Amino acid sequence: MCLYYDGRYWEAEGLFSQVMETRKTKLGADQPNTLTSMGNLASTYRNQAGGRRPRSWRCK
Repeated sequence: MCLYYDGRYWEAEGLFSQVMETRKTKLGADQPNTLTSMGNLASTYRNQAGGRRPRSWRCK
């Protein structure tokens, strides 16, 4: 979260993505902690380049 709060969104994106994928695998996609990770990643995408990046991250 420190990278995120420092405005280093490109660096935070990789870490948030890893955490989300790990939680999705270990806990399941509908588990509250996994959903929090998805929200953190979505916020990072929104803060990068005015929100143009989320196109590569689609709901399944």
